[in-house]
Amino acid sequence: MSTTVNSPASAPNGNAGRVARFLATRVGLSLITLWLLSVIVFAGGQLLPGDIGRAVLGPLADPRAVAALNHQLGADRPLLTQYAEWIAHFVRGDMGLSYAYREPVGPFIADALVHSAKLGFFAFIVVVPLGIAGGVWSAMHAGRWLDRTISIAGLSATVVPEFVSSIVLILVFGVWLRWLPIEASYPPEAGALEQARHLILPVLPLVLVFFGYIARMARAGTVEALDADYTRTAILKGLPQHVVIGRMCERVGVLYAGKLVEEGATEDVFTRPRHPYTVGLLRCLPTAGRSKDSERLDTIAGGLPAPGSVTQGCIYAERCRLADERCRREAPPYRVGAAHGDQMSRCHYHERAIELPRASAQLQTGPARDDAAGGNPSRALVLRAEKLSKTFHVSGTALRAVDNVSLDLAAGETLGLVGESDSGKTTLAKLMLGLLTPDAGSVLELDGAPLAARVTRRNDEQVKSLQIVFQNPDSALNRAHSVKRLIGRALSRLGALRGAAIDERPPA
Repeated sequence: MSTTVNSPASAPNGNAGRVARFLATRVGLSLITLWLLSVIVFAGGQLLPGDIGRAVLGPLADPRAVAALNHQLGADRPLLTQYAEWIAHFVRGDMGLSYAYREPVGPFIADALVHSAKLGFFAFIVVVPLGIAGGVWSAMHAGRWLDRTISIAGLSATVVPEFVSSIVLILVFGVWLRWLPIEASYPPEAGALEQARHLILPVLPLVLVFFGYIARMARAGTVEALDADYTRTAILKGLPQHVVIGRMCERVGVLYAGKLVEEGATEDVFTRPRHPYTVGLLRCLPTAGRSKDSERLDTIAGGLPAPGSVTQGCIYAERCRLADERCRREAPPYRVGAAHGDQMSRCHYHERAIELPRASAQLQTGPARDDAAGGNPSRALVLRAEKLSKTFHVSGTALRAVDNVSLDLAAGETLGLVGESDSGKTTLAKLMLGLLTPDAGSVLELDGAPLAARVTRRNDEQVKSLQIVFQNPDSALNRAHSVKRLIGRALSRLGALRGAAIDERPPA
């Protein structure tokens, strides 16, 4: 028995062979398609009533003259001979003579192809970016009035034939308003701008027809990408939305209190932000390479100003740790050069924005933290649990869900609990929140003070200090929704209540 082993070096040759066979198959199918089309066109010309001689000489021409012209053109020969000669001349580039102008047809076709190519090129560079932008913008506002407007306008323009929209555009912009020339041809001495003016009206009908198709495809693709499981999961797991935008957008704008405070290429804004607000936003987000041992997440103190309350100066001045009297007096629009294009920043001190002082003190380095863990009082504990246990009694049987768990968290620390389903994670969280009563001997402390076992016995500050961040905050903590809607959603999901039953449910 013999065994053959293919070396890895043979893999590229095998792939190249498959690609060559694929291309050869496609080329062969294309040639067959072209041949079939030529047969259909030739047969269609032969099936038309009348003959070539009569069409050229007219209906009153002498029959002998018609027969002589048909013989001269070869129209009286067998069909297979005519087809073979027609194909042979076409392959050589001989399109024959124009009976109207008595000149070769080739130059007329070449001239028309040049104009058609120019028209198609300009229509392409206009409609493709416009359609993609409209589709993406529509997807980002799915279900809103902007989405409906773009969709209806695109579909309406698509169903209107080009000759109808062309006539309407000529009447409006060429005849009534006289803004644009109604002829696509321009004099030989015309410059680039004049040539472009002559091409606007011919290009617009093509843009109107294809905009709807491209916008619909772009919208569908964007909606599918934004609604994909991996996208939703990444956002729910904490992946910032700016990461998604950074992968999809070439430029980014940063809004604050209704004003664009920074705008530029995505890479420039994320790598070298030039406005304190952008710097603060990025410092609030976890990034690769950042460790809580040396640099914890920062915060932005204060809140948004009331609409219309800032009438002069920088709108961000009250929250900015770089602001001075100049910032409160003068509005600062600046546009500077960056690695990937111009970058706009409404900040007098945009060069120092990256050095913005932090709102919170830095954590100590690793060795200092180790010393603190060994008893240094500078490591103040925020939350401490000691010998935390919970036993459930089911049908007379004791089930220990949490068994003797001890942990502590200092300021700025994050504790991750992992485990399989039913491992006790949810029960432990409920014990910390006071939603379940722990077993005797369990100890809970918050900021060094004893923490009551039940949430009903805790004061307001203690309740505020321990809060749940829901897995889907867009639905559970959306400030645009009323309190009734938020509470009703929980009753509907967890209590199986619907409609009026939610309003009639008595308080616990």
